[in-house]
Amino acid sequence: MKRKGFGTEDAPFMILAAVAVMMVVTWIGINAMAMFVEGNERQAAVDASTEIYKLTKLVSLGYDGSSERTSLSIPRGYAIIIDGSVGAVSGVVNGSIINATELTEPMILEGIQIIGNDSGVMGEGKHDMVLVYSAKDGKVITSWD
Repeated sequence: MKRKGFGTEDAPFMILAAVAVMMVVTWIGINAMAMFVEGNERQAAVDASTEIYKLTKLVSLGYDGSSERTSLSIPRGYAIIIDGSVGAVSGVVNGSIINATELTEPMILEGIQIIGNDSGVMGEGKHDMVLVYSAKDGKVITSWD
């Protein structure tokens, strides 16, 4: 009587198959976590640009010289562009936004111009920002460190 099944000669292949399955499951888990992290960083950049827009709107409703302060954190590879409008971009390499991709449409306040620092680009890192309204010019001037 001949029986079919797994014998001792099949054991190395079963171990190899088990290791391969564990590696695939680990790879799927790592990719899922990386996607969550990337999504969180993207959302942080969009939230920062939206925060600037909301504060600009609030300051522009005040009197001449009214101001607001805030702290923002921009993740690595992202930037906020402040040049008449506010917008978030991704794909920033070494501070260059040449090949950057827009994450948000430029947010514009009707009748109010939003002016940034010299470059108008707020790069990665933590920034303390001050927004000051100039009623005679119809501008909100932003500065950060």
